[in-house]
Amino acid sequence: MGGSSRTLNFPPEIYKIMRAIDPTRCMAQLVREYPQLARILWQQGIECAECMASQVDTLWDVVRMYRLDMDLLLQQVEDAMGEKPSGDASQG
Repeated sequence: MGGSSRTLNFPPEIYKIMRAIDPTRCMAQLVREYPQLARILWQQGIECAECMASQVDTLWDVVRMYRLDMDLLLQQVEDAMGEKPSGDASQG
């Protein structure tokens, strides 16, 4: 693997979610731990949960292959992690 030492300029809130979701981990692990990530990718036609390559491909790999915006993707995952399931709110 050729590691580059390029500087990434993510806003501070993205670094927070990146600490939770390590983009260097394989997708199989990430989609098990963060089903929100799998759902967001699936909505874009990317089926990482079923793909055999998820055992070796990292989130960085997926972002590069599908030309995704890492900032936007991580923000969508963070937003989804903060969503409350329907019916979870106080109902009177």
